[in-house]
Amino acid sequence: MQANTFTRIMPLFGVAVMASSLAFTAKVNGELISHFPLDNDAVDVVNGFEGYVGDGVRFVSDGGIFGGAAELEGFEGIQLEYEETLNPEESFSVTAWVQPTDTANWNSVITSRSHFEDTISGYIIYNSPNNEWDFWTGGGGAPGTWGRNIGPNGVVDEWTHLAISYEETTDTKILWVNGENAAEVAGQGY
Repeated sequence: MQANTFTRIMPLFGVAVMASSLAFTAKVNGELISHFPLDNDAVDVVNGFEGYVGDGVRFVSDGGIFGGAAELEGFEGIQLEYEETLNPEESFSVTAWVQPTDTANWNSVITSRSHFEDTISGYIIYNSPNNEWDFWTGGGGAPGTWGRNIGPNGVVDEWTHLAISYEETTDTKILWVNGENAAEVAGQGY
């Protein structure tokens, strides 16, 4: 595992969120890299990546958008060891179905970031304390220099389809909410 680097499916400050069907896609050739159905475990059905399931994660057999779902409450969530394939440096997209149960804190749906002494990189999808969907990216700048795409408000207890995409050739990142371009930013890097 690369030092201080991880991918995590979790709420950041212990507030519950339901997640169903998480997919990472390499946009360069449209290849599906991974798909975590999250219906009864944290195993990717494409390449077999397996997440560590922390305390506070409960799999439910129904109630998800496609059947089961993972109910995440607590600080650990589901964590994957660093995998280069899941942390591309080129164009990519990530999608997830989520159902926030609270919007009072920084609830992270997906966190894939590196923190080193003087740089940050990676991406995070948040439901912020202001109840806004947020797509953060760190392109190797100093800590605290996250670029943000701020989208519309989240809706408690309602399933929402989130997607983030980064296009390397145009240096454009987009937050998609229920299929709509909710926030687009160019020139911040990834």
